Amino acid sequence: MRVMNHVPDLAGILPVLQIPFVPGNPVDSVDETSLRRQVDFCIACGVHGLVVPALASEFMVLTDDERRFVVEVVIDQMNGRAPVVANVAGASTNAAIAFARHARDHGADAVMALQPYVRRHTMDGVAIYYAAIADAAGVPVVIQNAPPPFGVNLPSHVLLKLVNEIELVSYIKEERIPSGHHISDLLVLAGDSPALRGIFGGTAGIHLPGELRRGVVGNMPSAAVPDILVSIFNAFRAGDVGKARALHREVLPLLTLEMSVLMAVSKEVLRRRGVFASTIMRDPEFGPLDAGDLEELDAIWPDISARFSV
Repeated sequence: MRVMNHVPDLAGILPVLQIPFVPGNPVDSVDETSLRRQVDFCIACGVHGLVVPALASEFMVLTDDERRFVVEVVIDQMNGRAPVVANVAGASTNAAIAFARHARDHGADAVMALQPYVRRHTMDGVAIYYAAIADAAGVPVVIQNAPPPFGVNLPSHVLLKLVNEIELVSYIKEERIPSGHHISDLLVLAGDSPALRGIFGGTAGIHLPGELRRGVVGNMPSAAVPDILVSIFNAFRAGDVGKARALHREVLPLLTLEMSVLMAVSKEVLRRRGVFASTIMRDPEFGPLDAGDLEELDAIWPDISARFSV
């Protein structure tokens, strides 16, 4: 068990890991070998951290034991090479507290949480929820402000109230639509407040250059093409905005396909890149890919694969 005393600032490309499964009867089980390989793959791609198990990890179809297991495996395999953000969202405050304590005990560098996603809380209840998570985790907390059906679109002034009033609530992953408008609004309202350590974008990175221009510190996409997204981030931060935008235009067809069919695309890309042994999806709403999806991926593959660094 690894516990870090110093928590680095979170910034850059922090992929949300996909969860690989081994075929089973009656239930597919987590493929630990492929999961560990995915961690090493992301590190080889130059990522700045990892997130697990969040929406793109299909956390909603994992058992509680599986959620704890994948956090333990990822932290162990990462072995301090970059920060690990553990998703601790729970259907209740007590459930989130339990996940947060587990993340703390196993050395997570930060935690992230959606609002309660079954029984919706009042705004006072949301504050109690995030305060309890921060207290239990003892590390920086990322608020994931995702749209329905899982999120509740917390207003900007509520987000900043949580950041300013709850110690350790430090980051926001902003995914309301249009995300760029909300990112700008949050930064204007926050001013120079030191409590907000940064805003992350999501949605597979389809808005990455525009979000960087608006002032995000990074993005939490899938783990399908982290090397390309890292190249975009690094080029933008180095001042070569033209290169960043050109790279983004090349990968955008894949990112839009990801947002259309979600994690099934990410898993197929990871299979083609030699990271996953299978593309099993537990939730039929997110896959499998049909013949048209595969034809589209085949069509764009030569261009995107030419940009792979691993």
